[in-house]
Amino acid sequence: MGLGKLFNRQLSGYPGGYKKMRRGFQGFHDAPPFEVPDDPKDRRSRIPPLGYREYWYPALPAMDVKKSEPSLLRMLGTDVVFFQDKQGEVQALLDWCPHRAVYLSMGKCYFKGFVTCPYHGATFDGDGNCVAFLTEGPDSKMVGQEEMKARKFPTVTLKGMVFI
Repeated sequence: MGLGKLFNRQLSGYPGGYKKMRRGFQGFHDAPPFEVPDDPKDRRSRIPPLGYREYWYPALPAMDVKKSEPSLLRMLGTDVVFFQDKQGEVQALLDWCPHRAVYLSMGKCYFKGFVTCPYHGATFDGDGNCVAFLTEGPDSKMVGQEEMKARKFPTVTLKGMVFI
């Protein structure tokens, strides 16, 4: 079987067939674009946004979060890293270091209440603030900058279960 026939067979599932795929999609040009209404009397503009992220979900048992190692969990397509703060409460941050986009879950909790990125040692507290760089110390220029703040998720622990 030639390469051309194999290529045609792979694209046979394209809506409209191979010829329309080669010509390019030409539909929906006359459809009006969607616009958000500016009229304050329009009731649709006052409806609060609904979605799966607007609710509390049980994430994991609080005893599964270790003191020296962050725990990773994917919730609603988002990777979340869990660790304990100084008071022993479970905190949750987006599993993404704002410095070089490394996974925080691959790091360690070298200090009680903080999670440290494995790449340059950016250390974050339970609120997502960068408090130190292990490579530069607490006097680093990066400490305290708004760009270096990790995204925090609210957490509540009820009867041993962490909700996010």
